[in-house]
Amino acid sequence: MPATPLNRHKALITACLVITLVAPSQVQCASIPGQGAQSGVQDPAEEVPSITGVARASFFAYASRVAVQIIKAKFRPVVVPSVQTVIHVPVVGTFDIFVEDTHLQSLELSEEATGLSLGADSTFIVTLNQMQAGVDAHFRFRRTAFPFIKGGGALHIDLHDGRVTIVVKVVNDGSGRPRIILTAPIEASFSAIDLHITDCKFAWLYNIVVQLAHNQVRDLVTREVQTQVALMLPTMVNQVLAGVPTTVDVKGLQLNTSMQGDPGVTAQQLVVQDWGRFQSPSGAWEECPYKRTIAPAARTCSSKSQQQGALSRSLLLSKGPHSRLQEACEGGTAVPGDPDAMMSALVDQSIVNCFTWVLYNQGKLDRYLVGDQVPNKVLYTDSWLLVVPQLASACALPWRF
Repeated sequence: MPATPLNRHKALITACLVITLVAPSQVQCASIPGQGAQSGVQDPAEEVPSITGVARASFFAYASRVAVQIIKAKFRPVVVPSVQTVIHVPVVGTFDIFVEDTHLQSLELSEEATGLSLGADSTFIVTLNQMQAGVDAHFRFRRTAFPFIKGGGALHIDLHDGRVTIVVKVVNDGSGRPRIILTAPIEASFSAIDLHITDCKFAWLYNIVVQLAHNQVRDLVTREVQTQVALMLPTMVNQVLAGVPTTVDVKGLQLNTSMQGDPGVTAQQLVVQDWGRFQSPSGAWEECPYKRTIAPAARTCSSKSQQQGALSRSLLLSKGPHSRLQEACEGGTAVPGDPDAMMSALVDQSIVNCFTWVLYNQGKLDRYLVGDQVPNKVLYTDSWLLVVPQLASACALPWRF
């Protein structure tokens, strides 16, 4: 794939999604398998994903600019339906008027005048402002009675101050991959219009053509823009998301990267999780026994005593304007990270436990790590290059913690 700016954006989005874009769990505490809540009753442990990711406002702004680039890159001129009307001109007579051979030739969008916000019911609202469209057409007329008069000319229409609103939702496609769906009809409008008419010798005809352009032709062009955006944006984004792997080979080790459920959205951020388990490639694909779990009695994480035995979760990646690493988080319900960062990834140490466990079973290690033997900030961003090769081109500098 050529290393174009659009492809680099797609690679970064794919990388982000592989690492973080999966459904959130309402559970934020974790305990080592075999360690129940400290309540006097041993509750059965419940498995929960091991990677928590957060995407914030700067990521949404970046994603909206990528959406503009996708639409601009994939737009092609399209034919707009013809318009026909009958008009009676006092003294002159009754005429058939046609605006035909109409083509939407250009669609201009501004990356600076676009935005992505969080809507109701876990939706995203993409707003594209300052949209412009160029339309070429021909018009002709003919008098319906004797003496017959006919003629025609060319018409160019520039539509300005356009706005498109798209409401989408990220869901699980059923195979563990994310995909987006439209949750409402796309809204589009143009508030200004300029016309350039040639070969129009009659004032009455000019006024009629102007009226047609301001009404029927503009409505048809607006609907065509809605159709084109509705076809292009979800299709292109889902083509990228369809390439997100559910199992990734890491030097012979299999990492389960599948989604669980649908992503969730709050008023300020998108919180996502990944299973993040290594599997042994030998035998019956035995899955690592070290999984992030929680006992039902400890769900609320309301007190420190309820978090005894919880696995620590370290913020291993924070990409944004400051690319700043935050301190480790012990349990709790909040996902730490720089509020100005584009995204943050919080990784449970059980992933490292599993990684070393598989290597141990393959005879590549003499021992493997369990529990608190794993230090915080143990992973380098370089390690993720094995999982997501696109990071090498998308991220200029590696992060080492």
